[in-house]
Amino acid sequence: MPRGRIGTIITVLVAVASLSVVAVMVETVRMAYRDAEYRAEREGLGLLQASESYIASRLRVWDLALEMSVDLVQDPRFSSTPVADKNALLANLASKISFIGSLLVLDSNGNIVLDPLSPQPRLGNFADRDYFLAQKPRDAGLYISQPFRSRLRNNDPSIGISRRISNPDGSFGGIVLIAIRLNSIRDLFSSLDPGQRGSITLFNAAGRVLMRQPSLDGTGDTDIDLSSSSTFARMLQERSGTFTAVAITDGTERLYNFSQIPGTDLFMAVGLAWNDILSGWWFRLYMTVAFTLTLCLLALVVAIRLQRELARRERVENELAKLARTDPLTELANRRVFDESLEREWRRTKRTHKELSLLLVDSDHFKQVNDRHGHTIGDRVLKKIGDVLARHARRAGDLAVRYGGEEFAMILPDTPAEGACKLASEICQAVEEETGHMTSLSQACTVSIGVASSHAHVATASQLVKEADAALYLAKEAGRNCVKCFEPPLKGTAFPAT
Repeated sequence: MPRGRIGTIITVLVAVASLSVVAVMVETVRMAYRDAEYRAEREGLGLLQASESYIASRLRVWDLALEMSVDLVQDPRFSSTPVADKNALLANLASKISFIGSLLVLDSNGNIVLDPLSPQPRLGNFADRDYFLAQKPRDAGLYISQPFRSRLRNNDPSIGISRRISNPDGSFGGIVLIAIRLNSIRDLFSSLDPGQRGSITLFNAAGRVLMRQPSLDGTGDTDIDLSSSSTFARMLQERSGTFTAVAITDGTERLYNFSQIPGTDLFMAVGLAWNDILSGWWFRLYMTVAFTLTLCLLALVVAIRLQRELARRERVENELAKLARTDPLTELANRRVFDESLEREWRRTKRTHKELSLLLVDSDHFKQVNDRHGHTIGDRVLKKIGDVLARHARRAGDLAVRYGGEEFAMILPDTPAEGACKLASEICQAVEEETGHMTSLSQACTVSIGVASSHAHVATASQLVKEADAALYLAKEAGRNCVKCFEPPLKGTAFPAT
């Protein structure tokens, strides 16, 4: 072969190899860009879900406190209660709730009539506030105010949530107000990391900022008006989604994940700055150009190791999530799962109008078993009770849980009281029989069971739990090893285990 032709072939091969390397570099850079974008979307969505879930859960707690306070104030007996006792009742309720700046009861003129969180009763009129005006002509339900500077707490940035107090004739009787310190929300946002130039913003449908972190003014940018921004207009129209825009507050281009907090006019937005998202991508681009194929191979190794690490972390997180929802001794679901499942089934019951039954199960004389036979045998008894409950949770929707200590619970969807009581009696009998076969025990262990079912008088899931607990108390009073079913007014009907 002529030398010139060999040289041409070598040149062509080098050119092809070079073009291949260039093609690999271009594809690698393109894929790196897409990977950075995808990870940024996932990261932003994770931050959004975490912050939105926290705010939504806080709102539910605050609203529940408002509803309980309104019910208390509207109770005819409350009006004859001394003011000090009224404040004590409301203060006890508020002490269980975080982030509250003030809990106030205002009369129909906007004057403070109860101020349970202040050592000395304060005077003030708030008839000009929107949280008062919105409730005056009609019941506005849960009303979330525009941000304001508190007159009672040295201009502390706050929002107010209120519910209407109605007189017996339906006329306006005032409001119950909870003032929320926005600085406490800022502390939450400070614990989240949207990157060096990223942002987390809570705002309302009027375009008013409640809290932004990091803030331009160092205090949360409270009350900045976003209503003229095209970014805000898009969020208001779409309600949830992802898009890229330039912020009017600081001119930074960000990838926004946003959504409206359900049941409110509040929005949460997490913006990750593209400079932060692509910082690693630019570095990879420069190094790829400088070191060509070597860097491409190194990037591949790094990507493989990264994927393996992510897969390992995912396995660990899945295992931790499973452990967080399971009682390690009985392998039943734990209290956390119970609370979530009961709320879910309660909402479904309200939609379908089918009965939901709840069993509360308590081991009789369990302390004596521990004292006499030791904690190891006591654990075996609890495991045996858990096994019995698990076997009797026969349907897909039935859920047996360890409620705490020697207490267990069972949620029975679509189950009337008669069926629940019958099942409870079977459980009593099974526990007595199976623990009677344990050679390490001198006698069989028994359980007492309280049963409650959702009827028209049951307003909330927590009331259902209270009624089951009351029935369990009657079962204990009746001599244990029996079933008591709640019937309003509480009478209880015994269902012996044998």
